[in-house]
Amino acid sequence: MPEQRGFTLIELLVTFTVLAIIVGIGVPGLRDFIFNNRQASALNEMVASLQYGRTEAIARNNTVSLCPSTNGTSCTGATTWDVGWIIFSDFDADGSVDGGTDTVLRVVEGLDNLDLGFDNSAVTYRRNGRALAGTTGTFRLCDVRGSAKGKQIIMDLAGRPRAQKLTGSCPT
Repeated sequence: MPEQRGFTLIELLVTFTVLAIIVGIGVPGLRDFIFNNRQASALNEMVASLQYGRTEAIARNNTVSLCPSTNGTSCTGATTWDVGWIIFSDFDADGSVDGGTDTVLRVVEGLDNLDLGFDNSAVTYRRNGRALAGTTGTFRLCDVRGSAKGKQIIMDLAGRPRAQKLTGSCPT
């Protein structure tokens, strides 16, 4: 009689049970890993944009602003920052792009599945790199997990952003 090859039904059931347990334990951790990385990436993008705006204000010896933008050319039409934002030279320091005088320096795409809110409609840096009074505040970044896992970026008058765990509520 030829020798039989393969697995018995019991061996297959045990293997699938062990595999199901491993997947059941690993998938929730993977979900949090993905959410944490997505959130950290968005937070780093915002901090880098703020630092870029501050650096450009000093380098150009001119006012530079950041504002939310849906079209990448103006500040109109956006109330939350998760749709994307623009960084532009702002000669009159009004926080909006004026045709002919202001130049868009960088366009940042929107954030998928994240909410990003800010206390003000724009951030404006003066020539010395300090934030214009009235344009400082707190950026709040949340995902579907809510404020318990949220992050925030605090803007001070010196113009330096500081990231930390969210202490308030998520943006609406």
